[in-house]
Amino acid sequence: MLTSKAAKRYAKAFFSLAQDKGKLDEVRADFNALAQLAAQSEELKSFLSSPLVAQDKRLELLKSLFEGKIGATAMSFITFLNEKDRTPVLAEVCEYFEVFCNEAANVQLVTITSAQELSSTQIKAIEVKLEAKLNKTIKASTEIDAALLGGFKIAIGDQVIDHSITAQLNSLKQSIVNA
Repeated sequence: MLTSKAAKRYAKAFFSLAQDKGKLDEVRADFNALAQLAAQSEELKSFLSSPLVAQDKRLELLKSLFEGKIGATAMSFITFLNEKDRTPVLAEVCEYFEVFCNEAANVQLVTITSAQELSSTQIKAIEVKLEAKLNKTIKASTEIDAALLGGFKIAIGDQVIDHSITAQLNSLKQSIVNA
């Protein structure tokens, strides 16, 4: 979950810089790899967040981990974050960077949650309707939640469109109770 205002500001500034340098795709790939690594490694998260690790030692280790594996632009940004003692927000910066890339490309990420696995045809039909409604390219991910009983829910950012049987039953229950 994205919550850090500092991470958002750093990501926005770095997004603009990468865009100006024409290195957006390279940096995006590097940041996606960094975000994946941070999500999988508790040790890396602890290391980046630890106030006990001296700034020069952290930089030394960061360079040994990433130099040559990511582009120079992304590496210089990591170095900058280290100089500012902002490495704890690196994972969030990477996530916000992806959000800004999607906004620039007019792409909307959505999560479709259903009671059963949806076919590719059903997913495509939902994507087409959402693209027409939102005037954006839709990239959908799917989840299964048997508690829905049937139907589906679509999460678009912080908005949820609920077409599940559970929601319809709850609505019916409320109307009976309030009658």
